[in-house]
Amino acid sequence: MRRRSAVSRRANARVTIKQNGYVIYQTYVSPGAFAINDLYPTSSSGDLQVTVKESDGSENTFTVPYSAVPLLQREGRLKYALTAGKYRSTNDDQDEVNFAQGTAIYGLPHGFTLYGGSQVSNDYHAFALGAGLNMGDFGAVSADITQANSTLADGSQHDGQSVRFLYAKALNDLGTNFQLLGYRYSTEGFYTLERDDI
Repeated sequence: MRRRSAVSRRANARVTIKQNGYVIYQTYVSPGAFAINDLYPTSSSGDLQVTVKESDGSENTFTVPYSAVPLLQREGRLKYALTAGKYRSTNDDQDEVNFAQGTAIYGLPHGFTLYGGSQVSNDYHAFALGAGLNMGDFGAVSADITQANSTLADGSQHDGQSVRFLYAKALNDLGTNFQLLGYRYSTEGFYTLERDDI
């Protein structure tokens, strides 16, 4: 969620946040300005309805636009993963391949996110780098590029790149989540680890 500040006028106001009609967060705040900093991104899109209920029963409600793209992270948060093992192809003629991969994603101010990763095996090396942006009412976008170096089973070596663009937007009035893999382009020498001929 992009950081959004609000004001509580009286003691012990209750803040409730709903998404698509469901309560996803609730807390109590002291009088004065406050910001919600511990609401983790949800996996679904849909504007967040924030209700501040004062101790005298009065309520103030406002909406925070929110779109979920898998490649967005909250400001100051780091998420990473490390994996190692054997890749088993669906091709029975291909040997199992030892591989390792690592990914990291970090949330920056103003709705920006940076992410990257690497995948390595004996005959394959790939590195990806990308960025995402939460654009509020206009949805969310991300774009990345992957560079891959492959040695195929016939001994030939290939270098290639792949570019990907993602866009997501919740159309709340229609009750629809819209996610588009807007564009993917790969050069001739680009291969993935999953290809049977590596």
